[in-house]
Amino acid sequence: MTDAPPRPVSDRLAAIDLAYQPDFTLGRLRASPPTREIVADGVPATIEPRVMQVLVALARRRGEVVSRNDLIATCWGGRTVSDDAINRCIQAIRRLAEADGGFAVTTLTRIGYRLDETAGPTGPPVPAPQTHSERRRLTVLSCALVRASGMAAASLDPEDWQAVATAWRRVVGEAADPLGGHVIRGLADEVLIYFGYPQAQEDAAERAVRCGLAIVEGLGSLKSGFAPALGADLAVRIGIDAGPVVIAADDRSVELFGAAPDLATRVQLAATPDAVIVTAAVGDRVRSRFTLKDGGPPLAGAAGEIALYRVVAARRGARRDRRGPTPFVGREADVETLLTLWRKARDGKGQLALLTGEPGLGKSRQIAEFRARLAGEPHLWLEAAGSPLAANTPFHAVARMLDQVLASDARSGRLQALERMLTTAGLDPAATLPLIAPLLNLDPPAAYPAPDLTPEEARRRLLASLADWALAAAGARPLVIVVEDLQWIDPSTLELFQALAERGAGAALLLLGAARPEFRPPWPPRAHHTAIALERLDREATHALVSGLAVGRGGLDAAVIDAV
Repeated sequence: MTDAPPRPVSDRLAAIDLAYQPDFTLGRLRASPPTREIVADGVPATIEPRVMQVLVALARRRGEVVSRNDLIATCWGGRTVSDDAINRCIQAIRRLAEADGGFAVTTLTRIGYRLDETAGPTGPPVPAPQTHSERRRLTVLSCALVRASGMAAASLDPEDWQAVATAWRRVVGEAADPLGGHVIRGLADEVLIYFGYPQAQEDAAERAVRCGLAIVEGLGSLKSGFAPALGADLAVRIGIDAGPVVIAADDRSVELFGAAPDLATRVQLAATPDAVIVTAAVGDRVRSRFTLKDGGPPLAGAAGEIALYRVVAARRGARRDRRGPTPFVGREADVETLLTLWRKARDGKGQLALLTGEPGLGKSRQIAEFRARLAGEPHLWLEAAGSPLAANTPFHAVARMLDQVLASDARSGRLQALERMLTTAGLDPAATLPLIAPLLNLDPPAAYPAPDLTPEEARRRLLASLADWALAAAGARPLVIVVEDLQWIDPSTLELFQALAERGAGAALLLLGAARPEFRPPWPPRAHHTAIALERLDREATHALVSGLAVGRGGLDAAVIDAV
């Protein structure tokens, strides 16, 4: 490969737009940034957009050190990014290097990263991949691009159809990748996407449904890029099923054996255009998260008829089903700490508490107990939770909390309630409502035109307006803001949480966050910040917990409780 002259600094730090990046070869890989495809030994695969951006940033400066700040500038547009986000992309690229060879990525501690080629396209042959089989429960989405008029794709000029299919596959990849879906390519206009392998996903059904809705929405945006007659004729059929599948996988490909892929395809063939149709196996798992309606005549199955449901939309503000409260044992001292912080916050000395612990140790149970002990005390309680499905949706958790505020005002519509909420807080609706309304899927009225701001200026002003509202609300009555699963929170909500953590010391405000141990707070520690690390329950507390759970179920003898 011919050495290129050094790139100007301004060019090195320019944001990477994949659509305009040329194809390139790296070791034994061929990468195509516009389609996010990598090809190794003739086998194509699609990688996440952010991973491809980081790969481009490293590859175009191969042999040079690329600093963390350079990556943030070129791949994240200069926004605040956690180390975990960068490390995840670097690890994904290293997995490519390990699987396909020819290059390596070196971490230079506190300096940056360097990509070096270790072999060219004619390097030593890669050993034959080893196939292994595994039985898993997967959720499978079958998707087909069709013409709403019913005309065959072959009636189009082949080049026109190729352009349509290529753009559509990009839409599919952009919908599937953030949700952990893996695309199996079929024909040019048909694909299978599976969820739950290799990483097990307890919410695989929800991920698949969200992916289907995103594909329908993405196709709607895609249509405008083609001639009106063709764009209006494009549609998509989507079918989703879940069940046990045997996966035969090697380093290059994955094959699925079982009823779920076949049934998903049958559902897709029976689906109406631009509808997401799911079987009962999926519908029963997502009913609390999405509005479902009858999806048409049932399909014949080996064990009887298979009911179908059409996904209408995600339910506003829905949260995952939670079990009933477990006995509260062994955490009394931690709850007393929260109550002490509450009393300080109530008196105008704002506090922040960060509750950390491994999954299942009782963070949510402790928060529920704390809330129960505040019953009868005047306060406003707002809560939200991070989700891996919404980690890249700006202000997702904030929108859920604002929904709670508006839902408490039943005097008029949501837009009027928002206007009243801002006015009560002493904020100018003309300046703030056009910024906040879109978070709640509301169209600002003509009386409040959107300000002429750049996207970054609008985001900064929105952050300031939300912080001003929270502090004003705390001035009216003590405010408790609870955000669980901070390790998955979207960056914009985290930035607001940080702003309140730093500005809220003189307000009647208690910020309560809960996270897994790997979460690293982006804010510096202050005197009014408290960290509470949950430890495992001791034997006596565990005995009391198991005994309490067994009450009403016939009880358990001492030997069984000791074994548990």
